[in-house]
Amino acid sequence: MPSPIRTLHATCHCRTSALSFTLPRASLPLPVHFCHCSICRKTHGTLFSAHAPIPCPDANLDAMSSYKSSDHVTKWFCKTCGAHMLDRVNRGDVSKWYVAVSLVDAEEEVWKYTGHHFVEGTADGGLAVMLRKIGSVEMGVWKERRLEGVEVEEKGDWSLEEDMKNIGKREDEDMLRARCHCRAVDFWIFSPDGGTGVKLLLTKNTLKWSGRHCACNSCRTTTSSFISSWIKVPISALKAKDKTIVASSEQALFGTTYQSAKGVSRTFCAVCGTSVSYRREEEARVLQIAAGLLEGRGARMESHIAWLTEVHNMEGAIQLQACQAFEMGFGGDGSRSFPRCDRAACPT
Repeated sequence: MPSPIRTLHATCHCRTSALSFTLPRASLPLPVHFCHCSICRKTHGTLFSAHAPIPCPDANLDAMSSYKSSDHVTKWFCKTCGAHMLDRVNRGDVSKWYVAVSLVDAEEEVWKYTGHHFVEGTADGGLAVMLRKIGSVEMGVWKERRLEGVEVEEKGDWSLEEDMKNIGKREDEDMLRARCHCRAVDFWIFSPDGGTGVKLLLTKNTLKWSGRHCACNSCRTTTSSFISSWIKVPISALKAKDKTIVASSEQALFGTTYQSAKGVSRTFCAVCGTSVSYRREEEARVLQIAAGLLEGRGARMESHIAWLTEVHNMEGAIQLQACQAFEMGFGGDGSRSFPRCDRAACPT
């Protein structure tokens, strides 16, 4: 007979940071919400975060960096690889803990996906429009925070298409800003001009950068999200905060560097913890930039980015059902054969 209690463990990519929490088995599955607020996007570098409430965890918080993202929320992330581990929300004398579910070593049945919070701030619905349903469960969509005991959704006029009023218009034809929450990382990206030397998406629209979503283990355990979104940009298209030219590959490594594998460098902000970029040694003049940092009309930034409609590296995804549902949101059937996460395909 199984024990009436269960202990779950979470670790980051480098395994420097770890935590555990114990709870009654009867309390499972734990409710998971997807947050699309600008704070989560700009502290993770992803287009949403996924958290679940947990009891006070067993964790050495001194081994992590802390960041106070608002008056009542403190976040902890790994000092070495940048993975966000925990959030603590203080309301008066009450503290609530939330774990990044994508870091927890547990089967997907441990979680109960409930819906999307703070979608209003995305302007275009963000990635919530791709995750309307997981399995047989319809996801709630709330403009702001879901209130206790309130089951009514606050639906916005969100669509997968970007031909909505004001969304498809560019704010700036020439530049796109990338900035983390604390603003320690702040740089500019020029629009493609055809002379960058970088192969764009297989699309007729050469005025957009190539974007893709990845579910590989390395992206998951550094960004703390089961879906990480990246845009491929040549270093020649980058400028620093003061709009001076980024002259070398080293200057393009904004933030703190972490080598996640041989020949693969990732960067994150040492202050707020957001993932910033990754780069392969064989593509030294190209960066994959975290889409959550981008600023403009609409979180998906479809006026500047053409997104691939397949999720990369779903082989071995720890939250496979959610990843399949996400891909189905693009119009697929979620049943394709997944390529193995090998060195050629996975950033590692």
